[in-house]
Amino acid sequence: MKHPKISIGAALLCLCAIPEGETHAGVTVLNPSENTVIQENAPDDNFGSNQFLNADSKFGGRRALIEFNLSSISGPITSAVLTLDPTPFSITGYTFNIYSLTTAWTQGSQNGVTATAGASWNSAEAENSLLWTTPGGDFSLASDVTYSPSSNTFSVDITSIVNGWLTGNPNDGLIITGSTGGNAAAFPDTNNSPSSTWPALTITTAAPEPGTFSLLGFAALAVVFTRRPRKRA
Repeated sequence: MKHPKISIGAALLCLCAIPEGETHAGVTVLNPSENTVIQENAPDDNFGSNQFLNADSKFGGRRALIEFNLSSISGPITSAVLTLDPTPFSITGYTFNIYSLTTAWTQGSQNGVTATAGASWNSAEAENSLLWTTPGGDFSLASDVTYSPSSNTFSVDITSIVNGWLTGNPNDGLIITGSTGGNAAAFPDTNNSPSSTWPALTITTAAPEPGTFSLLGFAALAVVFTRRPRKRA
């Protein structure tokens, strides 16, 4: 009986036919595309060029706004961790809440003066007179992630929020509030240096299921090694 002849080269060609551009397991670290702080007792001021994000109860209350561009991410993801650098302030014992924003906003470029553009406590975008529905930012209470650090680190799993963005929820970024007993909580933003202190979102992606071409390649190799003709005596 004649056996099919398939060269190893042909089988390897099948393996090499795995489509390019498929997401493989890996880690992507993103810095913000937008970040600023809004302050309750300066409700019309923009702080887009400030060097720190605040999430605390000073000055009536300050809230950090952060947005990440997720265009380079194609799910599924297994984790998404938000990290901020609290140095030189201590945040031990404070409580922070991270929510998904529900209104688009912009950073602006001012520092503590009446906003002509960008976000403030009252406005999501002053230039277009776009007000928050509720002063202090519009956000989803259902998205709440609560974090109470036991040491001076800020590293929070927000996988549930990021998965929501990747599966259809609008990505309008994050808002962070803080209960700090009147004390300051400040984190360097992208106006600060070095860049190693900037907010970061570390996303781990899962490996996809083997593609059709990949499976065909393995099948072809199996034929090569299991159906080789026997030598005659």
